[in-house]
Amino acid sequence: MNYEQSASGETHVSQTVAPRLRSSQTPPPFAGAQRAEREARKRLRATHVDRTHPGFVDFIRESNRIEGILRDPTEDEIAAHEQLLELVQLGPTTVGDFQAVIAPGMPIRRHEGMDVRVGNHIAPEGGPSIVRELQRILDKVNRSSDGPWSVHVAFETLHPYMDGNGRTGRAIWAWQMQRLGHDPFALPFLHRFYYQTLDASR
Repeated sequence: MNYEQSASGETHVSQTVAPRLRSSQTPPPFAGAQRAEREARKRLRATHVDRTHPGFVDFIRESNRIEGILRDPTEDEIAAHEQLLELVQLGPTTVGDFQAVIAPGMPIRRHEGMDVRVGNHIAPEGGPSIVRELQRILDKVNRSSDGPWSVHVAFETLHPYMDGNGRTGRAIWAWQMQRLGHDPFALPFLHRFYYQTLDASR
C-alpha cells in the first residue's frame, strides 16, 4: 500500500487493499511493497523523535538561524517538523504541505518565469520539470538509493520552491537520517553535514 499523509493528518491511499487471500493463493503483486512498508514503520518507531528530544527544537532553531531568522521556532514550525518526521514516505504533496508552513505563499516553481537565484547559484528555470525533478529526488529519499548528503545537495541545487528551500531541505535530511536509523539531532546540523561533506569528497 502506497500513501502520503498530509500535514493536516489526512491519509490518502493510492491503492485499494485486496481482500485477504487464502494461504493456497498466490500473494498479490504488491505484497512485497506491503512488507517493505511494515519494515519502514518498525524502523520509524525505533528511531522516532519528537519535541521531547533535547536536540529537536535546537535543530529547528539552527535551521532558521542559517537563513538569518533569529527568533525562536514557532509552534506551527515545530508541529510541521513533527508531522514530517512521522511520515513513512515523502512525496511532493507532503513536502509541499511542510514548506507551506515554513514559507507561506512561496509555492513550488511549477510555472515558467518562477526563477530564483541564491548568491552565485542560479537554480534551474521554473516550469513543469521542477515538479518532475522533485519527485525524482524524493523517490531516491524513499528508497535511500542516495545518502542524506547527496539528496540534500540535489534538493538545494534544484531549489524547487520560491522560498523555504533551505529549511525544507534540512527537514528532509533529518527525515532520511532517521529512516536510516541515525539520530538526526544528536549533533548540530552544520557539524554533521561538515563531516558528511568530507566523507563525500574522499
